[in-house]
Amino acid sequence: MTSQVFSFWIVTRPTKISVLEDICFMASAESLLVQGKGGLSPEEIFGMYLDGKEAKEVAKDLIKMVRGEN
Repeated sequence: MTSQVFSFWIVTRPTKISVLEDICFMASAESLLVQGKGGLSPEEIFGMYLDGKEAKEVAKDLIKMVRGEN
């Protein structure tokens, strides 16, 4: 049996001044299309996750890496 996914988490590639809320957000197919129309490109997306906790941890690690904190 297949499970439908109605929402998911997006993590985008950070800059040195990004904060968690800038690069990690919950989305739906419709809201992702709106983000795309607003300028979000596929190249800017680091990953898509079903688990919000995992997405936030990945985003925090990316921010640390970009800032040279690792």
